[in-house]
Amino acid sequence: FGSSSLIVVLPPAPLRLRETAPLLSAQRPASRSAMSTPEQAVTPELIQQHQRELDACLGEVEEAAKKAKEASAQALDVAEKCRAVEEETKRMIAEFQAKAS
Repeated sequence: FGSSSLIVVLPPAPLRLRETAPLLSAQRPASRSAMSTPEQAVTPELIQQHQRELDACLGEVEEAAKKAKEASAQALDVAEKCRAVEEETKRMIAEFQAKAS
């Protein structure tokens, strides 16, 4: 680290569920020009810009998680209906076989 290096240490923010989700590569900001480089000075504006991008990504993650949860609930409902149909079918087959004997 040279004398021109700037290290900014921010206090840890309280974690919320949405902040613990990993970011997927498809959800990262499309613009890489806003991303800091080692030569770029860290300014309050840059931090705010990154925070806006992070909030947008996390919003997308939350929406995707919500849709996944809804799909999961629907899949469980369908699976339960399939189990009920299977049990009814087994019962009907057993009745048919008992009458045929």
